[in-house]
Amino acid sequence: MTSQNFSKEIYRLDLATRVTSFELLDSRWNGNEVLRYSTDKGSLFVKMNRVEDKSVFVAEAVGLTSILRTQTVAAPRPLHVGTLPRVGVFGPGAFLVAEYLQLV
Repeated sequence: MTSQNFSKEIYRLDLATRVTSFELLDSRWNGNEVLRYSTDKGSLFVKMNRVEDKSVFVAEAVGLTSILRTQTVAAPRPLHVGTLPRVGVFGPGAFLVAEYLQLV
């Protein structure tokens, strides 16, 4: 699944009805890619990895939810954790969709 094709996943999850743009924010040595999707319902933070198991992002979502429950610092609210399909020798991978927080 490419960054462009991920728009279809956003629609399927009913997180937006239209994606107006997306931007790669970071790409790491470990395979993580971080993107911001601008939609008709606001911006979304998407983190995907083509080789990590879904459990990695489930743990991250649990951690973010725990931080939010303290009501002491801002953290993005996790919206969905899912699995990416196998692409060639890579995968299956996983992804996390969360609220996008503008930090600056």
